[in-house]
Amino acid sequence: MPDAGFCVRALEDAIARYGVPSIMNTGRGCQYSSPAFTSVLIAHGIEISMDSVNRALDNIYVARLWRSLKHEDIYLRDYRTMAELRRGSTRYFEFYKVERFHESLGDETPNYIYSELFSVNSNKLAA
Repeated sequence: MPDAGFCVRALEDAIARYGVPSIMNTGRGCQYSSPAFTSVLIAHGIEISMDSVNRALDNIYVARLWRSLKHEDIYLRDYRTMAELRRGSTRYFEFYKVERFHESLGDETPNYIYSELFSVNSNKLAA
């Protein structure tokens, strides 16, 4: 399990690379509820969201995504370097969003569902 210092460094690195998110969702582990970690969130005006106690299903969709990546790509390709893993993961996520049909989405792709929702909401805003 990562300690608070590791999590703080990872958070600060992510903010430096990608900017400040509006919300951060974490578990209730001591590293995420520590003053060291939460003070960084507060200093950046990031809303803090922590999973509910005894809510094993809170992150089920993200856990399922990582499981799919591991079983459909990483374990099959046995990447030898971080550069190979990054390229492979990028390729897999593009496949996952654009080409891979999802039963939970009515056998559509996430990109298709997103574009349909976006076009519906855009039409409502324009009306």
